[in-house]
Amino acid sequence: MQVNSKCYQNKTTTGVFKKQEDQKKHKHQQREFDIEVGSLTPLVLGTNGGMGNQCQHFLKHLTHKIAQ
Repeated sequence: MQVNSKCYQNKTTTGVFKKQEDQKKHKHQQREFDIEVGSLTPLVLGTNGGMGNQCQHFLKHLTHKIAQ
């Protein structure tokens, strides 16, 4: 996602990532819960190297598991 594009110029980067996370969850979460019997963690990454809050938490958890 290009967080520096004109359509996001009046929004914070954090707000843009949060909106994208919410949209992905809304679109896919019910299917994941009903069919896959799991949960969904949207991994939202920006073209500038930033990432959404849930992606950061996922990567921290993953690196902790790998370190163990």
